[in-house]
Amino acid sequence: MTSRSELLERLAEQNACKMVVITPNRRLAQDLRREYDSAQLARNLLVWPAADILPLGSFVDREWQALDPDQEYLVLSAAQELILWQEIIAASPNGKLLRNIGATARLVQQAWNQAVRYRLDLDHYRGALNQDVTEYHVWSQRFRAQCDKQHWIDQARLPDAIISALGKRSLQPGQIKTIVYYGFDQPSPQLIALFEAFAIEGHAIIEAGGPVRQSSAYQFECVDAECELRMIATRTRDLSTKNPALRIGVVVLDLDSRRDMVERIFDDVFEPQRVLDPANDRQRAYNISVGRALLDFPLIHTAQLVMRLASQQKLSLTELGSLLRSPFATGAEVEQQARAQLDASVRSRRRNVVKLSTLQVLIERQKANLPELHRRIGDWVTLVQITAKQRQLPSAWIASIAQLLKSWGWPGDRSLSSEEYQTVERFRAELAHLTQFDVILGKINLASAVNLLSQNLTDVVFQAETTYTSIQILGALEAAGLEFDHLMVSGLTDEAWPIVPQPNPFLPLKWQRIAQVPGATAEWNLEFAKRMYRQWLGAATALECSYPKRDGDRELQASPLIKYLPTAPVVIELQSTVEQLIFTAKRREYLQDNQGLPLPTGIKVRGGTQVFKNQAACAFRAYATHRLGATGLEGSHDGLDAAERGVLAHATLACLMQKIASRDSLESLSREDKHQIIDESVKSALNRLLERDPDVISEEFAKLEVMRLTQLCENLLEQELQREPFAVKAVEEKRVMRFAGIEWDGQIDRIDLWRSGNLIIDYKTGKISKNALQGERPDEPQLPLYALTTEANNGVMYIGLQNGDINYQGFLSSKVEQFRSNNTKSKNIEHIEHWEHQLIDWKRVLTRLAEDFKAGDASVDPKKFPQTCEYCELKAVCRVREIYGMADGDEEEEGLIDDSNQALGEV
Repeated sequence: MTSRSELLERLAEQNACKMVVITPNRRLAQDLRREYDSAQLARNLLVWPAADILPLGSFVDREWQALDPDQEYLVLSAAQELILWQEIIAASPNGKLLRNIGATARLVQQAWNQAVRYRLDLDHYRGALNQDVTEYHVWSQRFRAQCDKQHWIDQARLPDAIISALGKRSLQPGQIKTIVYYGFDQPSPQLIALFEAFAIEGHAIIEAGGPVRQSSAYQFECVDAECELRMIATRTRDLSTKNPALRIGVVVLDLDSRRDMVERIFDDVFEPQRVLDPANDRQRAYNISVGRALLDFPLIHTAQLVMRLASQQKLSLTELGSLLRSPFATGAEVEQQARAQLDASVRSRRRNVVKLSTLQVLIERQKANLPELHRRIGDWVTLVQITAKQRQLPSAWIASIAQLLKSWGWPGDRSLSSEEYQTVERFRAELAHLTQFDVILGKINLASAVNLLSQNLTDVVFQAETTYTSIQILGALEAAGLEFDHLMVSGLTDEAWPIVPQPNPFLPLKWQRIAQVPGATAEWNLEFAKRMYRQWLGAATALECSYPKRDGDRELQASPLIKYLPTAPVVIELQSTVEQLIFTAKRREYLQDNQGLPLPTGIKVRGGTQVFKNQAACAFRAYATHRLGATGLEGSHDGLDAAERGVLAHATLACLMQKIASRDSLESLSREDKHQIIDESVKSALNRLLERDPDVISEEFAKLEVMRLTQLCENLLEQELQREPFAVKAVEEKRVMRFAGIEWDGQIDRIDLWRSGNLIIDYKTGKISKNALQGERPDEPQLPLYALTTEANNGVMYIGLQNGDINYQGFLSSKVEQFRSNNTKSKNIEHIEHWEHQLIDWKRVLTRLAEDFKAGDASVDPKKFPQTCEYCELKAVCRVREIYGMADGDEEEEGLIDDSNQALGEV
């Protein structure tokens, strides 16, 4: 076998035009060309013949073009093949039962490629085929038949077509070349047959392997994967600093899944300024071989969201928020704040899916702050309405999609960085590639065109072009055949190396084992791991293998292939991360910042009794929420959440009790009349909800809500019949309430006339406890406030509705007769002998809370940390966790937290 150095010498000594070097991947071809050109420069040559070095796929395509100059056959691209497989699978009887045809098509395409390249004849296994393999056999026959009928050649069978065509041509002596295949691990039977066919034609065939060097190998262990990569990055930086020309390779076994982590850690170690300024466009000191799916780039993701909004007329709440806040649209920077507020408005609707019509209405309402977006949205919607009705060839959709993006304002009006510019150009190239699907699909609608393009954007792996760097971060396969001065391989645990077998479920496992299909069996993977290790040893003079000892709570062991290696004699000192350096260099500033501005007199406060509830829970929460208007972004949900179901229950019971004036009138109702009143109340409440938001729930869920509310009403009326006589005085009575100088708009669920006084009632669909009304900082001050602002009351009471189970809790004056009900849970009613004393105590507590709120008290003083703060949206503002975290630690003695709830600021 010819070595790498011998190959380069032969390229230099012979006429490079008469030698073709074929590699398994593009990176290895680029590396060989670069080293060949460097060798010519070292010989002081100004001009030299270009080396014909190219990856296998490019070589096969070139040879076929020479053999079929008239293009009698159409060579399908991998993307065209995938669509054809999807069409065949979807049209089959069992294909209609599949939930993910796209994923199935990818596995079937892989099975087809393996079957062709490794010469599988399913007829030999017909008696032992399971259902999956049998179904694949049917699909593959249809695929072959359709390709043959249309004169199409798929990528897997293209080498076989070349083999057939080679025997029909005759070469002149000057056309004979030397063909070298370099860096192939184990050529497939098909590839061997291809080289043999070229040999028969007269070409010289040479196999060449990677570098062979004397290498010293060591191992070292790390705490976890994060620590391991940080140690490797630090080691790489130290080596590169000492010798910038040193060729350093870093192999990350699972680079595809860890790419973002690798980039983050290497940026932190090599270029901390990039961490502080992500927009920094300077080239990195290292290169990561694996790119990202084109769709994962923010700029392309924005384009896809625009296309999906056009094709579906709706987006999920998360997707729409991403689109509105994207910088890749005209006017995005100028209207940044206004578009963020629009996003907040959309979120306030709390719906998982937002229709285009709804978005247009919201933009119209805020058009004063969104002139550019408002100007564009009308024209864009008109264009969408026209485009959505069309059916045309994929090639015709190129201009239509481009116009939709341009009308939206994509990619924006700011200058693009080099990477962003290359990304846009690649996107436009992929958009132009829709032409290739004309022969497969025919005319399609907008939704199909967008789905087709999105699938391609997901499959295309893109990386912006950069200049060569001496530090290369590679996957396991990409390192084969390359040469380094220093090589580090990470992640070599016993679970990761050798890799876990992944046989294709659509091919017979027995055949995959016999044919030695790559990755299909544990035996093949073990031998592959051994071969790769030998290649690593020969690729560099120094090899360092590492592995993490833990993955979360799991303990890991070194791969058996590296256990025998001695421990690396190098001590690697990890530097602090950028975040740690900033934190260490901080200068603390102590501020007494728990006092806001007093509340001006005569101002009506928003929030009602919630003001008192928040003041009791935490003064800062009350001040930030009701004085500063600080609120978190709303989340989304399907259907009705607990709060909305509670509102619907309140509305239903309001309608119900308005129709039932008293216990006596309830008792006089017939069963039919009672059911009619309940039905009318439920439908009235539900119709009002649907009028406000027609898409809030589906018809099926509406039926379930009707059943739930009907049962709730029946249970309540059954319990109300067991009470002492009462009359309904008011239902959802709206009034302006005033207490201790605070004024707000309030609404009491219900007031009953009972025993010569007013009984104030509040419905609760959640958990209730009368104890929440008591204490210096009551959790539920609502009923006490109602009692203090309602004359002639003799009690307050919750009616619990949780899960349709009716129960009563509250406090009543003992001057009236005992509250009687056959409800066993009415024992939670407490009778107070001196009711006026209870009112005085509530007045004292609530007056103090009111005075603190009016004075502008903003102390970070949760009633019970951390329970009080668990669902609070203001933790990032008040920094309560930092404050209480320090109070629990050693720094408490330094006086960081004092009794006055001093807020800590760090600058």
